[in-house]
Amino acid sequence: MTREKRKHQRVPAKNVSAHLNVADRSSPCVIHNISAGGLFVETGDALPVGMPVAINLARPGWTSVLRVSGRVVWAMASRTAQKKGATPGMRIKFDALPRDIAKSLAELLRDLGAAPSITVEENNPPPGKPDGHITQPVSLREIQARVSQPEMPAVVPPPQASPEPPDDSTLLARGGPADRTPLEVTPVAQAPSSRLSEPMAATVLAPATQAAEGPRLIVQVQGLLMQLGELQQKLEARERELEGVRQRLHDKEQELEKADRERRAAELAIQRLSMQLAARR
Repeated sequence: MTREKRKHQRVPAKNVSAHLNVADRSSPCVIHNISAGGLFVETGDALPVGMPVAINLARPGWTSVLRVSGRVVWAMASRTAQKKGATPGMRIKFDALPRDIAKSLAELLRDLGAAPSITVEENNPPPGKPDGHITQPVSLREIQARVSQPEMPAVVPPPQASPEPPDDSTLLARGGPADRTPLEVTPVAQAPSSRLSEPMAATVLAPATQAAEGPRLIVQVQGLLMQLGELQQKLEARERELEGVRQRLHDKEQELEKADRERRAAELAIQRLSMQLAARR
């Protein structure tokens, strides 16, 4: 932990909403500070050191979340933190990130006040992957693939040629008399023209347009959920503060009642003393 402090500059994570993903569970969390090497998450449920986790980061105005992965390198449970007067939470160290994710994380750190020359460790891209390839978050990519995939693939029937009626030469070649009554040929229905297929094409393109809007809406919903979780935590903290103020107010009221009783007792004592003095006179 000490060496990581010397290596990476930590900045407060202002206006950054986050979701902590562990296995198949996802929950909102509060980030105290973040650096190019990792971040500190405030939580009372500390995970074991070495546990792999993923964090979705979002800020107001972003169109997609920034997903980073890492491992827990330090943790302090709430009970231990209360004894030491510290903040319960976990220190998470980032894994080597893809180039585009590392670039986005560096831009986020600069926006939060880090040095302009800050860099984030990158991993080597897989062979055959071109530079500049944009990698979306895993969850959104899977959702987009699932939404864009049609339920039933469209099957285009092969073009069929309309049969031509046989002529007299064909009948003679087959051994039939030339004056035989010609066979009636039932015309085959032709394929619908392109004009008739336009409404069908519009019907097919409409779900595709909706599928393209799906990932963007999901990202917006995730960002709203992160902000909602952060607001709920702030509301709980305010409620605890309000409960403390109510308790102090109750204590003050009891002190005032006690002082009022003492004042009345003193007034009665003064009246009795005055009556005794008057009787002696």
